[in-house]
Amino acid sequence: MGRIADSLKSLAARAVQVLLDPFAVFVPGFAAALQRVGISRNTQRYDSPARRANGLVVVLPGIEGPSLYTAALRAGLADLPAAIHVFNWAGFWPGVCYAVNQRGARRRADRVVDMIQDYRREHSGRPVVLIGHSGGAAIAVLAAERLAASGGQIEPLAGAVALATPLSPGYDLRAALRGVRGGWVACHSRFDLQLRLLTSIGGNFDRRFGRTAGQEGFAGPGADDPRFAPIAWDRSMIADGHWGGHVGWASPPWVRRRLAPLLARWLAE
Repeated sequence: MGRIADSLKSLAARAVQVLLDPFAVFVPGFAAALQRVGISRNTQRYDSPARRANGLVVVLPGIEGPSLYTAALRAGLADLPAAIHVFNWAGFWPGVCYAVNQRGARRRADRVVDMIQDYRREHSGRPVVLIGHSGGAAIAVLAAERLAASGGQIEPLAGAVALATPLSPGYDLRAALRGVRGGWVACHSRFDLQLRLLTSIGGNFDRRFGRTAGQEGFAGPGADDPRFAPIAWDRSMIADGHWGGHVGWASPPWVRRRLAPLLARWLAE
């Protein structure tokens, strides 16, 4: 019954978010305002000093910004001992502005790295994991590349998860993998028609149009690295509320059963 209740809550949240998405994606400041009034707000339940002492999980939303999808994803991670911090990487301007602006996207990734460094100044040696969905997954890749470019001056991530990544399938992941000490999980679904439509119209974050790793998976340099673990959607995930669509990766039962154990392992290493 608990799994059914979770699925019904997830469906209700998606229905509400569908109504909010046009404003969140295109209206400056709208997503940030939603977070301030409570949607995906960083509360003591998820981001307390006690949790921060155990590590940090940074959740990067899609181009819609902090949303009910983000809240659902975070709920699936609630049993982790570390802090779970939803970071509005886009800030005031909608994330779609950076999907079509590579330099802007890299500056947004720099903000993620700066936030991680702020955390490490107070919690030296504690593990940090990035988990990004859609546009946030692309920003996670760019942030890991920035960490790798530091030449070891910035400590690498304990692990990273990219859900429905809007980068082309042939994107070179080698630099991003150098910014991660543990594993890198990338999830894709051949039924993610929403992402394919968006990348056909507006392009991936690497400015290639059409085919996208969030639908097909990564196949370029780095995809054969033993630390890289692709996860393709399959029908067994329906039982956990993931029907193969773009936001199914945020289903709390799926996150709790499939992703949380991976993150717990990285945080403990």
